[in-house]
Amino acid sequence: MSLQFYMKKIYSIIGLCILSLIVATGCSKDFLNTEPKNSVNESVATASISDLGYILNGVNNYFYNAWYKQNYTGLFSYNITNDMMGEDVINSTTGNGWFIPESRWLGINNPHSNQVYYTYFYFYKIIQNVNSILNRYEELGDKTDEGGAIKGEALAIRAFCYFQLVQRYGKRYVKGADNSQLGVPIRTEVRFDPKERATVEEVYKLINKDLDEAITLLTKADNKDVKRVNLITTKGFKARVALAQQEWSTAAQQAKEVIALAPKYGHRLQSGKELLSGFNSIADNPEFIWAYKQTTDQNMYYGSFFAYMSWNHSSSNIRTNPKVINSALYKKMSATDIRRYWWDPKGNGDIAKGYGKRAKNFDVKPYNTFKFMAQAPGNSSGDFVYMRLAEMYYVAAEAYARAGMESEAQKILAEVMVTRDPNYQVSNKSGVALIEEIMINRRIDLWGEGHRWTDLKRLGLPLDRTLAPNTSKSVSREMNVEPDDPRWQYAIPKDEIDANKGLVKQNELK
Repeated sequence: MSLQFYMKKIYSIIGLCILSLIVATGCSKDFLNTEPKNSVNESVATASISDLGYILNGVNNYFYNAWYKQNYTGLFSYNITNDMMGEDVINSTTGNGWFIPESRWLGINNPHSNQVYYTYFYFYKIIQNVNSILNRYEELGDKTDEGGAIKGEALAIRAFCYFQLVQRYGKRYVKGADNSQLGVPIRTEVRFDPKERATVEEVYKLINKDLDEAITLLTKADNKDVKRVNLITTKGFKARVALAQQEWSTAAQQAKEVIALAPKYGHRLQSGKELLSGFNSIADNPEFIWAYKQTTDQNMYYGSFFAYMSWNHSSSNIRTNPKVINSALYKKMSATDIRRYWWDPKGNGDIAKGYGKRAKNFDVKPYNTFKFMAQAPGNSSGDFVYMRLAEMYYVAAEAYARAGMESEAQKILAEVMVTRDPNYQVSNKSGVALIEEIMINRRIDLWGEGHRWTDLKRLGLPLDRTLAPNTSKSVSREMNVEPDDPRWQYAIPKDEIDANKGLVKQNELK
């Protein structure tokens, strides 16, 4: 069935919006964090600004629990795909097949593939739900700080989703160009009627408009819940967007503001052995700016992030296809960098410092990852991180370096690196060499967190897996993709083209 069919099934009223989210998340009894109940009628759902807040909480839950297929179960699934299409996260074997087509770039340019369909549907479904919230907010006419915070969060989420879409379905943004290449349809209404594709420039204009208004609203009244999109998260979104648009001053400014706000929100950089905690707990990781707290009755089992990217969950994917790091990237770390213990270069079955022994039924490969650890190996439980404080240091450092503000770049890079490597000294590099040092450490630190493919695209760089010596061509197959290859743009789903009569132009297909 087409995207338009599903959209029309849930258009126009908040009650249907709530029901669609509850159904999508399995009717968890604490889905809306209210008294136990498994349905909400329209009058209750839309009676007040506070009720809209409950619906918004449901949207946030949808980032985690949106089960379409085993490998399309929430935002983390799309982050895994981003890394699978890069050169730093490597499938050691074909295993049981999950994410192998994505790593081979087989679905990205195919209008019939699950990859392009579910990605498109997922982000537009969230957009329609927040449009419903925004529309009802205006009808209620509530101008309190509480209402403003709800509107601000909804706007930030919509901007985030359009950013995800335009990066995938449009060509890269190039500062100084007219950027009139086609992006995605802009929908700010509740009902999804036929509509043509907006330009990349127009989509970014909406993204920035939403983020700027969200920041203004969230500055007045904000929550500090890491599970919700708040002021610090929204500034992080703004920094990411500015980086993609090569707006270096804005990117650095927003990232620095996130860093300055971090202590107020209870965030700080992890240091030393703290970095070996497994990246699975909001309570134990002060770097988590935006994350999802998984409850005991929300386990995703074999659809979980930890069922693909951890080292200890007993899934067939991990047992037969442990994920490894690009060995050339690994070797860029100094001997005293604690991050070396996120991987095992020898592949001898010993887990990095303090982890003990790997189970005997697990396959073992050189450069095995140990960065991510399921809280309970039997059920793949763990909290999911979508944004970390460390990322903002690398955003600021990169932006400063590309803007020619090298002393500022060196300083902020040192602030994060000394927590990773106690022997790190402020860099004396400049120009291309400084940028390369920043990007290498960004790649290492954010490995497995969903950034590599979009980083390559925003910088106009090729995919070159020949520079990763431990990549198996028989597993990865696609070793080189030049920046002008049409596969850097997801195909528009065929079902959407058939259903949306306003959308008549497909991306170039290879």
